[in-house]
Amino acid sequence: MISPKRRGLRVGLRQERNLRAESRHCSGCYALCMTLDLEPLALPIRIDTDGAVRVGPTRIALEMVLWKYQDGATVQGIVERFPTLAVADVHAVLAWYFRHREQADAYLIEARRIGDELRAQAEAGPGNAELRARLIARRDLMLAQRSK
Repeated sequence: MISPKRRGLRVGLRQERNLRAESRHCSGCYALCMTLDLEPLALPIRIDTDGAVRVGPTRIALEMVLWKYQDGATVQGIVERFPTLAVADVHAVLAWYFRHREQADAYLIEARRIGDELRAQAEAGPGNAELRARLIARRDLMLAQRSK
């Protein structure tokens, strides 16, 4: 059995060897490490003049990106759906989402509630029922003509 004093000496020597190995490694790549830009990146999310939360310099709403991701879209799929988005911006938004999931989910629930309210108001508005009926009749007529 190794005495506690001797065990401490062994651990100390092992730590010293590891430290020497690390310093050898770091001194060899010190110049390379110094060229890395490790400044924090700005989050590509902004609030526009209408109060909507947008991604990057685009008009794409934050909730659109997050809903697509929740529906199973990949980063590439999101960029293909919204070509004005940069891949790096989508990655940054998703990184923010993973770090602030509770806050983001609350935001998405509220955005869906507001969207549902606006949709209900638009559908209940005067003249919308007539317009909707005409559009449905036109669509049905076009589908009937295609099937002949």
